[in-house]
Amino acid sequence: MRICILCESSRIEEARKKYGRDNILNIELSSTGQKPATHNFCTMVVTQEKADKLIAMKEFVTIQIAEPKDFLEANNLKMIK
Repeated sequence: MRICILCESSRIEEARKKYGRDNILNIELSSTGQKPATHNFCTMVVTQEKADKLIAMKEFVTIQIAEPKDFLEANNLKMIK
């Protein structure tokens, strides 16, 4: 299953520290698709067990089981290119 993880840009370092990974939440987003970024995003394919674990420990982030396009549209966010 695919999960989407979203974090406010102002909390990115806290979230990365919480999850112990520097390589997550690397995609910058905003409502217009222009800088400055207001949020950071990543998506990954995980097992149900891993999804449940990540969802249970969510702090500083929103985590949902969703396809990225649908998730970003629902949150009114666009990738900054």
